Amino acid sequence: MSRKRRQKRTFSIILIIVALLLVIGVAAYIILSKKDSNTSSVSSDANNTQQSDSSTQQSDLDTNAGAGDNQSTEEQDESAGITFEELSKHNYSLSSGAGAWSDDFNIEKDGFFHGHYHDMDMGDTGDDYPNGTMYICDYEGHLSNIQKIDEYTCKMEVSDLKVTSSETEYIEGGVRYIPSEPYAFCDTEEIEIYLPGKPTSEISEELQVWLGFVYLDEVPEKIEDIALVNASQELGMPSFDRKDAKEEAKDFYNNAKSSYDYFNESLQSALTTAEMVDTSSAQANAVDDILNEMWILVKYNTDKETFNKALDEQRQWLADRDKQLDELPNEGSLAPVDRNGLYAELTLERCEELLKYFD
Repeated sequence: MSRKRRQKRTFSIILIIVALLLVIGVAAYIILSKKDSNTSSVSSDANNTQQSDSSTQQSDLDTNAGAGDNQSTEEQDESAGITFEELSKHNYSLSSGAGAWSDDFNIEKDGFFHGHYHDMDMGDTGDDYPNGTMYICDYEGHLSNIQKIDEYTCKMEVSDLKVTSSETEYIEGGVRYIPSEPYAFCDTEEIEIYLPGKPTSEISEELQVWLGFVYLDEVPEKIEDIALVNASQELGMPSFDRKDAKEEAKDFYNNAKSSYDYFNESLQSALTTAEMVDTSSAQANAVDDILNEMWILVKYNTDKETFNKALDEQRQWLADRDKQLDELPNEGSLAPVDRNGLYAELTLERCEELLKYFD
């Protein structure tokens, strides 16, 4: 074989080896990605209850979690004529005013926001989900850099946004849950703020519909309450007065207790082990979600000393909870039900304990 042909053959072999390495690398990446996705999804047929991946988890229990790095927030807000603290006094909701869907969120004093989108389709059912299909999305992020546009209009940047709910479709409690996206914050890097006094003549007809003016007997000349606008998508979010922290915490606890009792009753009528596992998982997750909301209330409505005390107690509670869960037997078809039940019971008790921080 000539030297030239040998060189050509060697070069071809090298190319083949490189191509094979690339294929192996891509395959490994896909497998790992799927593995990561599966480990974070909500599952009702696993041997353990979902261990909350939200703000009450040990890794997130720090005084800065959810607070962002907006150290100059107050200076920027004051120059714009409105602060995040003022925005935190309201609830915000995106809804057409009809149907079973909405995107509801709150903004905290440092620009941290958190919300929940849901859209229920009771007509979309199946053997495994007789109670319908729900499109959902829990999300959080940070707003920053409030700037004044004109006398009655400001804007703020969406610094970051992430989905905190499962990104995998699942069935729980007879309902099929399909991952969705934050509707109010879709495809935008800015949110506009309409201040009270803004002339409605300066607001487009489409936004007037979103802001609910279409349901009034007469459109007012000026808006009376703060409204937020996703201008790039022509979506308007009216505001509503937010309850004080103590009242909001009591509402959260009552909702947790109601959910707990509802799923307890459902467990009594469950006919199969699979149904019991599914229902108990839904119970644990429902109460856990409310605990996370209550923790955010503690964080943003207590002084530093009180919050640090609550933080230490929360870490200890997490350790004690996990210890009790680990002591349960892992064998038997009902082991997941027992684990889910204890998880839900301990979490509900912790929700009640958090009420003391609002007395």
